[in-house]
Amino acid sequence: MTMKKTLFVLALAALLLSSCETDLSRLSRAAPGSMTVDLGDGRGAQPWDGGLLPKAPKGTVASYRVSIELRLDGAEFPDGPCLVIGPSSFPYRLSVNGRLVHRYGRPDDRDRIRMFSSTMVHLPGDLLAASNLVEIEAWIGAERSPVMELGLVDATEGASYVFWRNFLMSQLVAGGFIVGIILLVYFLFITLLGRGKDLRLLWFALTCGAFALAYVNMVFNHQGLSDTLITKISRVGFFLCVVMMTFYIMETTG
Repeated sequence: MTMKKTLFVLALAALLLSSCETDLSRLSRAAPGSMTVDLGDGRGAQPWDGGLLPKAPKGTVASYRVSIELRLDGAEFPDGPCLVIGPSSFPYRLSVNGRLVHRYGRPDDRDRIRMFSSTMVHLPGDLLAASNLVEIEAWIGAERSPVMELGLVDATEGASYVFWRNFLMSQLVAGGFIVGIILLVYFLFITLLGRGKDLRLLWFALTCGAFALAYVNMVFNHQGLSDTLITKISRVGFFLCVVMMTFYIMETTG
């Protein structure tokens, strides 16, 4: 690749990354207020600093209720208000000022399917007030989990944020998975045609397959499969990526 082509690719990548606003707190038109969490242990709502939620005992699912105050302070929404909800690793129900606006998963979901994508929920204008209470009823399994990012934003800004974040976090990963599978099949076929005389092609094929395997968790996260199983497969894929890339470098450098 020539220097001009390299600079063009780098400039294109920089343009793509700069067009995506990844800081939801900068887009949000609401100022965060008090936060509380009810762990269901009889103490009621307690002040909360926004850290990780405690895990439930092994083999059980605990129900926690997180309350977050969002103050508008005169903010306006020219294209209508919407609530942007970031990825989560637990099923939940989300309410704004006592009205259910979004839900994800089921409390009895044993597979604990994670959501890697962000979501935008349009809110009716009469739902919001100067001070708004967002309540998250979360069902936590045997691992500590952070609460998803939240932001009250204008609909146009929210749509742009959700599109670019999902493109970079999920859709681009899915595209890379497909490309990796195609290259795996192609170079395996070429290796068979050459009767394995050039092992560099085999190492490259296995490397592409390992990269595809490493991202299988994010690609299939909404297919109802066991999240525990596909997470383990993905971690094996990352390990194979390192191994295959090492052997590929060794083969190409002699």
